[in-house]
Amino acid sequence: GTGIPSLRLALGKLPGQGTIEQSEVDEDFSVDVPVEIQYRGGKTETRWVRTDGESTAFQWKLAGPVAKITLDPHSAVLATKVR
Repeated sequence: GTGIPSLRLALGKLPGQGTIEQSEVDEDFSVDVPVEIQYRGGKTETRWVRTDGESTAFQWKLAGPVAKITLDPHSAVLATKVR
């Protein structure tokens, strides 16, 4: 791998459920990635996911209806983000 991960957020069918897919790095590479949750009404919350291998699943209980979920919106992690 290059040492710089390529990260992709895939949202699940249920709110608060998804997967972060990681490539371009060794299999044992791990990084903490922020995921920003924007609720309807304007409140935002950041939660963190530690990647592990090619795919890391998460499932969260959310505080209300969600407007948008964004992977690392402020580029805190040196990575290539894939849509």
